[in-house]
Amino acid sequence: MLTTTLSPGVSLNAPWNAPAIRFSLPKNGHEAAEYLATPGAPRLAVLDWVMPVLDGPAVCRAIRTRPDKPYTYLILTSKESKGDLVTGLEAGADDYLTKACNSGELKARLRTGQRVVELHDRLIHDARHDALTGLPNRAYLLDQLAQCAHRSKIKPAYKFAVLFIDLDRFKALNDSLGHAAEDELLTQIAERLLTSVPRTSTSKPPRLRA
Repeated sequence: MLTTTLSPGVSLNAPWNAPAIRFSLPKNGHEAAEYLATPGAPRLAVLDWVMPVLDGPAVCRAIRTRPDKPYTYLILTSKESKGDLVTGLEAGADDYLTKACNSGELKARLRTGQRVVELHDRLIHDARHDALTGLPNRAYLLDQLAQCAHRSKIKPAYKFAVLFIDLDRFKALNDSLGHAAEDELLTQIAERLLTSVPRTSTSKPPRLRA
């Protein structure tokens, strides 16, 4: 199995030895499935059909049973067989690569996978963020609350808080100056909140909801 990890914005047109493109080679199918479930795991994986412990289709099925994880684009390789192709796709593979393939074909299929992963991430982001302010929306808030509540049940010492912020006389602004002024005010408030609330870590944005 070959997995690739790309730094944000990196194209697969870059040389294979570019620092932003990293490869890993787990020893067997079980190790591959566990590795792809870890935080920060690669989003593109090329799986051989024949692997020790778990074969390629079994790894695909294991990964697809984890909908809470970021989407992983899976390419399954095997000898040319229509039956194998159908079995692999039904197991959860996104693409199928017939051996032996050349480097040009592999890079083209990985570029396709990169586009799918980036589109998937964009759709998830847009569904969970307000289009005007860029702040996380109600769907994101409810998801975070559910996660916090679940975590507090597992770890009673875990605590969390919800801060509610309201805007007084907001409707009067809309009635007197119109939607454009309303949008501008919301945008400026969002920017000030984002610069005022400390980040939860060096990699996570402030947990604010529009």
